[in-house]
Amino acid sequence: MRAIDCAIDISCAVRDLDLAVTVGLHTGECERRGNDIAGLAVHVAARIAASAVPDEVLVSRTVATS
Repeated sequence: MRAIDCAIDISCAVRDLDLAVTVGLHTGECERRGNDIAGLAVHVAARIAASAVPDEVLVSRTVATS
C-alpha cells in the first residue's frame, strides 16, 4: 500500500537528519470542520500513532487488510 511505503520512506529519510518519527496509519471517513478534521477515524489514527515508538510505523487492521 502506498501509504505504508510513504510512511516508511519518511521515517528513513528523517534519520539522516537525526530525527525520529512515530507513524500511525488508519483509514476511514472523517469530516472537515473549518481547518480541522474530526471523526472516529481521526481518533483511531491518533491512538495508533501514540502507541508507536520512535522509528516505528504502526497500521490498523483496516489498513493492513486493504
